[in-house]
Amino acid sequence: PGYFEPVFSVAEFQPQIQWNGRINTIAVNPDNNREIVVASETGGLFKSSNSGANWVHLDNLPSFTVNDVIFYPGYGGLLFATTWKNMNKSGGIWKSTDGGLNWIQCVIPSTYTGDCSGTFSAYGISIEPVTGKIFVATDCGVAFSNNRGSSWNHAGITGGGTLVSI
Repeated sequence: PGYFEPVFSVAEFQPQIQWNGRINTIAVNPDNNREIVVASETGGLFKSSNSGANWVHLDNLPSFTVNDVIFYPGYGGLLFATTWKNMNKSGGIWKSTDGGLNWIQCVIPSTYTGDCSGTFSAYGISIEPVTGKIFVATDCGVAFSNNRGSSWNHAGITGGGTLVSI
């Protein structure tokens, strides 16, 4: 009465993919606690729809080096993931509107003209619970969205530097 206690039954999962790596973060859907997405350092994203009993690899995200993943509350299929930039220029912030099956790269306008004028690495993601504003730590400051990731703004760091947690 009055509190939420999820029950998880996690099973071992050994995917047969190249470069699978350690888990960086775990996201539980706040609208359906049976749905879990795990971000791995070099193996991409993995999803369970039954509280961890079974897992599938979400292989449509172009970058396998995933730093963070989060569900947007109240929009069950809306996910955001952050990735390292790499040779494929696939770093940054990614958005899925279908529970992780398909991904689009978010475009961040930047006034910074150094290494962050193109592809950049993105790290921690936070969603402000009252306003729904999304904040993402990046190589060049903070990216933020006021409209569930439809458009983005950027605030740089004076003097440069990398922000990895937010």
